[in-house]
Amino acid sequence: MAHSDLLHQLIHSLSKTEKKYFKEFSGGQNYVKLFDAINDQPEYDEEKLKKKFKHEAFTNNFSAAKKYLEEAIFRALRNFNSGKLMDDVSYERLQNLKLLYEKGLISAVEKQLPKLKAFCYEYEQFPRLLEILSFEMQFNNSGIRSNEKLYEERLRLIKIISNITYLNQIYGELILIATNRGHNIKSENERIETLMQNPLLKEEALYGLPDELYALRNVFFVYHYLMGNFRESYLAKKKQFELTSQNNVLIKTKPKTQLLLIGNLVSLAYNIPDASEFEFAYREMQNAHTQVQGFEGLKFEQRSTFGLLYCKVKQDYSDLEQHVKYIEENLRKHEGDITLVREMDTYFNVAVAYFRKKDFGKAIDWLNKILNHERTDERQQINRYARLLELLAHYELKNFELLDYKITNTQRYLAKRNLGDEFDKVLLNGFRHLIKAADKKETQKIFQDLKSSIQKISKDDLQKINEEQFEYLNWMEEKLKQK
Repeated sequence: MAHSDLLHQLIHSLSKTEKKYFKEFSGGQNYVKLFDAINDQPEYDEEKLKKKFKHEAFTNNFSAAKKYLEEAIFRALRNFNSGKLMDDVSYERLQNLKLLYEKGLISAVEKQLPKLKAFCYEYEQFPRLLEILSFEMQFNNSGIRSNEKLYEERLRLIKIISNITYLNQIYGELILIATNRGHNIKSENERIETLMQNPLLKEEALYGLPDELYALRNVFFVYHYLMGNFRESYLAKKKQFELTSQNNVLIKTKPKTQLLLIGNLVSLAYNIPDASEFEFAYREMQNAHTQVQGFEGLKFEQRSTFGLLYCKVKQDYSDLEQHVKYIEENLRKHEGDITLVREMDTYFNVAVAYFRKKDFGKAIDWLNKILNHERTDERQQINRYARLLELLAHYELKNFELLDYKITNTQRYLAKRNLGDEFDKVLLNGFRHLIKAADKKETQKIFQDLKSSIQKISKDDLQKINEEQFEYLNWMEEKLKQK
């Protein structure tokens, strides 16, 4: 990655509050002009910058100017977060103790040292505690005090860190299997079972500290997910959430991690599926959004996606228009900060919600935001799903002549990009027959045959992905009931 690209990405990763703070912190320094210019560039263009600032002295050594700006941003961010990051707080307090010790203020050290250790235990800063113990041993040696208990404490901390490390290692291997290789191959199943035989996966093997138990729940969350036990996977994640809620350490030290954890909880509850658990997780997400300051982009992603799912779970779309208005406002508000993936996923999710509400015209409007997007070819799979759902919407609206054209157009799109699979072929051929059906009886037979064909191929893990995007089988079942 080029250094200039990094600077551009760094500036565009800042929140509006952080950008405002940087400019105030910089006090009108000359490099703020460069900051603003890079901030205004959707894509980094160094030649345009040099031309814009050709009369400024810093263009004589543009690389040095960029480096200076980057360091100024980091200084401002460190200052902005000072006192917010518990790791920084404990580091500064330890340095202060060392200064007091060097100045010979022994009584002050004796008074503050236990408080610092208690702080680090509260926030489970075990590596920092090892540093503190090293300092405490040095302090005791100078006063000819025994370190026997400190050595025992040190060994215990090392064991705790080791436990967490091993548990995270198991979790990492399971995640690798889940994301890269699947879990149907016999050798992978054997590897999974070997990993799960680790004696640390029993609570009694641990000291019972929250960080250990958090890592343990993480392992069981992904293990049960791999095995297809989605309720058990959800319950493991729920225990993890309850653990973090007991002392609120995570929300204080790693608020973004807490938001992501709750997002996973809501998603798992939806996939069980369990309406009461989904409502519980959704309420907790709303509470967390109130407690955590910042991360507005992430909050929007969660509220937009899970708000639409909430309508489905409740089978109540009366608030859909209000929720879509919220989505539209925040898409504009966070323009430039939202990734293309998230943007198009949002369009698709809104379209699906309107389809479920049977407002097929609006469903098509939101699908067109994907199909007509200037960067639509960068998200070919979501384009594919949008095209398939569009066929269903036009069928519902009885746009049969247009549907004939859309089927041909979709077939060409998929063939040209080598995207189609057996699911697409079956669905598209089924629609070909549907628009030519002579009467209701023939239509019903086509739907029955189409449903049977989709059911057969949906048993394949790869084909299940199509059904996850939209409930095609449920839709066909609904059509079969319309006799």
